[in-house]
Amino acid sequence: MHLDLWALCQQGPADKLNETTVTQPAVFTADMAIWHLLQQEVGVKPDFVAGHSLGEISALTIAESI
Repeated sequence: MHLDLWALCQQGPADKLNETTVTQPAVFTADMAIWHLLQQEVGVKPDFVAGHSLGEISALTIAESI
């Protein structure tokens, strides 16, 4: 399945974006984009990261555990 997350986040429709199978990849992608931006622009290197639910997957990815 091809999914243009950028277009969907920018243009909707909201009911499609609110589907769990779309929302979760969109949130994870946003998490990773923000992380990469912080690394490039600020040089952030945290001592630890944490998350809940999907945020845990983002945190583990940022920590290079998975």
